[in-house]
Amino acid sequence: MKPDHKLIEEFADQIRGWRHTGRRDPTMTKLFSSDRKQLRSVLSLFRRGKYLEAGLEAHLLDTILRDVIPDRAWRYMNNARTQERAQ
Repeated sequence: MKPDHKLIEEFADQIRGWRHTGRRDPTMTKLFSSDRKQLRSVLSLFRRGKYLEAGLEAHLLDTILRDVIPDRAWRYMNNARTQERAQ
């Protein structure tokens, strides 16, 4: 089953909202930019229906970044992992 468009947009919105909002700090700005790049990579796999690969990549992220991913997206990725193990 494919995720609905609303879930993909929610995921993308979460990524867009992941920004450094403190005082101007080039190091933090660069770090948050790198974080968004990693999250967009997971989203790209997710959009293409590669839930297992997206989940594996997501599990490699820092904990705080994993929290950016919507719960429903995690369910899709975890279901793909469960189905892979069952085969």
